[in-house]
Amino acid sequence: MNLINKRYQIIALFLMPIVCLAANAETLRWNVQAKYGMTAAGIQKAVDDAKTRFSQTPNDVVILQFEEGSFWLEDKDSSKGTIDLSGVKPGPDGRLIFQGAGMDRTILVFADNKHALYGRDVHRVTFADMHMTRKDYTVSQGLVVQVAKGSITLDIHEGFPTPAAIFNPMSKQGRFLRRYTDSAADPQVIEENNEQIPWTRATHVEGRQWQLELRPKNLVANYSVGDLVGIKSKHSKGKTEFDGQTYWFCGGSDFLFKSVKWTHKSRGVFRGGFEKVHVIDCVVDRAPAIEGRTPCLSTPGGGPQIGQPNDPATSGHLVKNCRFIGLGDDAVAFFNATGEISGCYIQDSFVRGILVANAPESVVKDNTVIRCPVQRSKGWRFHRNHGGTKKLEADALRAEVEAFHKTLADLIIEGKDEAMFDMHSDDYHQLVTLEDGTVKEFFYTRKKLLEQMKHTRKSWTPKSICFYILKVEACDNGQIVVVAQSKCKFERDGVLHEKEQKVTQIFKRVDGKLRLYQDAYAVSSDQADTDSP
Repeated sequence: MNLINKRYQIIALFLMPIVCLAANAETLRWNVQAKYGMTAAGIQKAVDDAKTRFSQTPNDVVILQFEEGSFWLEDKDSSKGTIDLSGVKPGPDGRLIFQGAGMDRTILVFADNKHALYGRDVHRVTFADMHMTRKDYTVSQGLVVQVAKGSITLDIHEGFPTPAAIFNPMSKQGRFLRRYTDSAADPQVIEENNEQIPWTRATHVEGRQWQLELRPKNLVANYSVGDLVGIKSKHSKGKTEFDGQTYWFCGGSDFLFKSVKWTHKSRGVFRGGFEKVHVIDCVVDRAPAIEGRTPCLSTPGGGPQIGQPNDPATSGHLVKNCRFIGLGDDAVAFFNATGEISGCYIQDSFVRGILVANAPESVVKDNTVIRCPVQRSKGWRFHRNHGGTKKLEADALRAEVEAFHKTLADLIIEGKDEAMFDMHSDDYHQLVTLEDGTVKEFFYTRKKLLEQMKHTRKSWTPKSICFYILKVEACDNGQIVVVAQSKCKFERDGVLHEKEQKVTQIFKRVDGKLRLYQDAYAVSSDQADTDSP
C-alpha cells in the first residue's frame, strides 16, 4: 500500500508543473503602438516577446493590438518577411492574435521588397479586423491603339502605372492581357473569345502609349482599336523572382484570417502540409478609382492558395463568407487540400473563381461566382479553353505555316507564268518547279546556284530545279523550317542528268519579309553522280 502511495506521489510531482502552467495561463493584451511602436521592427519585437512568453507559459493567449491608422511597414534586414512568424508555436490552448481596430480603420501598408507575412512551422495564429495593402498600384490598363503581328499598342489610362513600372525583369512568368467592358465605374471581364494572352516586354512609343510584345511572336491578338485591356504582371515590382507576396507559410497548423481586407496584392500560400487554414469574412477589392476610372483588376495575383500541386495532402480548411473582386488569378485554390469553400461572392477573376485540384472530398457550396469559372479536377491546369495559352500558341504557329504557303504561292504566281504550284492542305505537300532560276527574291539562292553552275561547270547546262516540300514547321522563335526534296536537272555532253537532295531550309522574318538564312543538304538519290553539282 505504501508502495502505491509513493508511486502516486511521484506522478503527482511530475504533473504539478503542468497543472500550474494550465492554471497560470492568461490572456495578455499588448498595445503595439504604445509598447513597441507601429513599425516593422516594433511588430517583430512584439512577435519575439510573444514567442518567449509561450516558451514559459505555452497556453497564454497573446493579443497584439493595432490601433486605428495607416502604418508604413518596411523591413530591410535579411529576413524573408516583413513580419516573420517562424517558430510561433503556443501550447494547445494558447494563441497569438494580431487584432486591428477594423477592416477600414487599421491599414498596414507593406513594402514590396519581401513577403508581408512569412513563416515556417507556424501554429495557432490569428489576424483580424485590418486592411493589408501596398503603397503603389500593381496593375494597369489601357485602350488599344494598334494591333500587329506579335504586338499590341495601348494608350495607358491617365494615372495608372506604365507596363514598365509593373514589370519584374527577374520573373519570366505571370504577364497576361484580357479584354474588359469599357466602363469607368465597373469594368467587367469579357467572357467570349477572350483567353488571356501572354506578354513578354513593353516599349514606350510616345506619351501614354506603350507597345507590348506578345507570345508567341507571330500571334495576332483578336483585339480591336478602342478595346479596354487589363494588364497583369503577377510578380510585379519585386526584387526577387516571385516578389513580395501577401503571405507565405510552410509547415504548421491552425491559422485564421478574420475580417481582413487586401488591396493591390492578395496572393498568399500555405505550403508544406499546413493544416487547418481558415479565411472567414475577408475581402479582396479593387483600389479606389484613378481619374474617375475604376481599375479592371484589384491585384495581379490570386487569393488564398492552400497547398500547391506537389504538396502533401492536408485537411481542415475553410474559406467562408468572403468577397473577392477582380483578382489577377484564381480567387481561391485548394491543391490536395480537403475542406470547404462556401458562402463566397467572387466576381471577374482573371483566371478561375474557384479551383479545387485533387481534392475530391472538399465541399464547394452556396457560392456566387460571376464571369469566372469554377474548376474541380484531378489536375490543376486550366480547362476552359481546352489548352489555354498552349492552344493559342499552337493556333498561331499553324497560322504561320499557312501564311508561309500563301506567301510562296503568291510569289510563284506573281513571278513566273510557267511555274507549277500544287498544295494539299491536309499534309502541306507542295511541288515547285523553277525553269530558269528562281521565283523573285524568295528563292534567290536557287538562282545563285544556277548562275554558279553556269560559270564553274562549263560543260554543264542547268535546266531546272524542282522542290517537293515535305514538311513546313513554325517555331516559337519566329523561324520557319522547311524540309524539301530537291531535284536538279542539268545537261552534260548532250546527256540529261538528275540529282536529288534532301534540303532543310530555315527562314526568318526581316522587316516583315521571310528571308532564307540557312541551308543544309544531304544527297539522297542512289543515281547521284559524284561529279554532279
